[in-house]
Amino acid sequence: MDNKMINPDLEKMIAEEILANKGSITLDANDIQEMKDSSDYLDGAVADGKLDDIEELSKKTINQVKDAHPQDKITALLLKLRVDKGAELLTCQVGTLYDVFSLLGDDVSVKWGVEFDATLCDEVRVIVLCGFKRPD
Repeated sequence: MDNKMINPDLEKMIAEEILANKGSITLDANDIQEMKDSSDYLDGAVADGKLDDIEELSKKTINQVKDAHPQDKITALLLKLRVDKGAELLTCQVGTLYDVFSLLGDDVSVKWGVEFDATLCDEVRVIVLCGFKRPD
């Protein structure tokens, strides 16, 4: 299969981040392959911040990728949160993710996961991979 990632080094880094299965809600290689198969190309980004800022950080990271390709449409999104094992992801924090996802539209396939990392304390890492379609 052709490499459809904008930057192969970025693809490797994002894939490693997504596939580190230390969480209770995981994403796997099939999720990435499905995205590749249904998209013209992929792009992604990673951002770090405070756990309390999940909504803002998620929006910022998604928009960073989306804004880099204004002529194309996002068709799929994988988002992974890396948080401290002792961190409590509150229902309201998870709910804000759904608010962020809804801004993308109903026709965007969204999958997300959570990984635990004891070194993060009150920090969060947001890993985003987006699939794009070019206009016909």
